[in-house]
Amino acid sequence: MLKTKEYDAVFQSVQPKLKELFPFMKRDLDFGIEPGEGAYIITFADYHMTSLEKGYKELIDTEPEHLSEHWEFGISR
Repeated sequence: MLKTKEYDAVFQSVQPKLKELFPFMKRDLDFGIEPGEGAYIITFADYHMTSLEKGYKELIDTEPEHLSEHWEFGISR
């Protein structure tokens, strides 16, 4: 889906999983997807919430080594 730039479809498929991980959030969690040099960059918005930032950091830290070849993750205020 990313190769064909179907970003809305990707968002719709990831959103339910994020809600499972962060059930305390009452609103949809925002994240951006953009192509980088050799990898896609996903940036999570933390809304200046310490608990959400910490949760995103934990999620990013669990990334399997082999995925870092094609994915980059970050957090944005």
